[in-house]
Amino acid sequence: MDTKALKDKILQLAIQGKLVPQDENDEPASVLLERIKEEKEQLIKDKVIKKEKPLQEISEEEKLFDLPNGWVWSRLPNVTIFQEGPGILAKDFREEGIPLIRLSGMKTNIVSLEGCNYLDENMVNQKWKHFKLDLNDIVISSSASMGKVARVDSLTVGCIPYTGLIRFKVLSGILDEYFIYFMQSPSFMSQIDVQKSGTTIKHYGPTHLKNMIIPIPPLEEQKRILTKLDTLFKLIDELDINKQDLLQNISDARNKVLQLAIQGKLVKQDENDESASILLEKIKEEKERLIKEKVIKKEKPLPEISEEEKLFDLPNGWEWARLGNLGNIFNGNSINAKLKESKYSNIKEGYNYIATKDIDLKSRIINYENGIKIPFNEEKFRIAHKGAVLICAEGASAGKKIGLVKEDICFGNKLLAIELFYKTNSKYLFYLYQSTEFSKIFSNLISGIVGGISSKNFKEISIPLPPLEEQKRIVAKVDTIMNYLDELEKQINQ
Repeated sequence: MDTKALKDKILQLAIQGKLVPQDENDEPASVLLERIKEEKEQLIKDKVIKKEKPLQEISEEEKLFDLPNGWVWSRLPNVTIFQEGPGILAKDFREEGIPLIRLSGMKTNIVSLEGCNYLDENMVNQKWKHFKLDLNDIVISSSASMGKVARVDSLTVGCIPYTGLIRFKVLSGILDEYFIYFMQSPSFMSQIDVQKSGTTIKHYGPTHLKNMIIPIPPLEEQKRILTKLDTLFKLIDELDINKQDLLQNISDARNKVLQLAIQGKLVKQDENDESASILLEKIKEEKERLIKEKVIKKEKPLPEISEEEKLFDLPNGWEWARLGNLGNIFNGNSINAKLKESKYSNIKEGYNYIATKDIDLKSRIINYENGIKIPFNEEKFRIAHKGAVLICAEGASAGKKIGLVKEDICFGNKLLAIELFYKTNSKYLFYLYQSTEFSKIFSNLISGIVGGISSKNFKEISIPLPPLEEQKRIVAKVDTIMNYLDELEKQINQ
């Protein structure tokens, strides 16, 4: 269930007058607007605000939808007072003083001091006093994270909003809560999309807001709308919490299944299975043959596995083994961005080139159709063959992005491939990589400024190796359970 989309739909119904019934006894919004006009004229007379040029009448083309009887359209400046935060330079920041509210203080529906800077109190009183926030002012972001809305409470009264934040005061007759909901609605966001400008960071300001319009219901209907929205949103939030609990249970079940699998507790052992120790001998023989045939290079022997490295007791017939002894481990090749576009993006026949971005973090599905191919005869590129297991070895996704190769590919230098010797089941290794136990091992191996796992450290990881036939049973069982959990998760999300 997409709770945000559901809330957006409900908000849209609310501001279109379709969420609660109208009451012909309600005082119409046109009378409300007359009172607001009088209030604004008094504020101008008291020199609280400046008089501005009359705004253009709202044309029929501007009206976003038809309104019910008793409702009216109004431009925002006619029912609110708004002001963008001042442009303040970093040199004006102080260690203490008047808080300067920034976007990081807009994470909830209440303005907070999170991430704020401070301004000298005397400087504020001289230059920026008229920007100080009052209780129940409404603040909205107008550049990055566009459309975030929050209310000022007692903790943030007297603070200054930074540039990129706009403070609103709603005039009497428009309920603050109704105005906040309108600013979170798809109709307001669509007006932002039309009005916003800028290149790198899109932005809108007071000039754009003067053109924006708001549908205004009678005051009593505003109250009914708010009661209905509060009830519905509370129910949706409760449903979302239950949904998240269910999804967390599914995630926990996946982790538990993988943990049982790699400990030999998911399927029964069969004493007739050829033991993993014999499998290791066959793997060793094949590796020596490949070295002799110069398919792979001879490397220094890996150290014996110490007792401390054995994470748990293994069933009979299982063995601990280092990854470097089980297969050929190697990095891929990087491609210059210009070459990707000029040389490799229009090739019809060749190996699909897989970069880190082409492996989905959650599903572990590899996207082979990204438009980049390497010609079959280009010898400088390493090839990972069908059945190889890829893992990201550098950057934020190190140890997290994992993929099982379903066709021969070329791949990026931030990925490590392992091609297993003999008949070792690569999907068993694919599942083992995803287990909580080995995620921790990968995390502990990450080092360096960029954050990466060296192939040397990777080769020395020790893993629990079942007999070959048990590997097959484990994979079949995990496949069945994971398919069921995937389907269950899909149904919950729908």
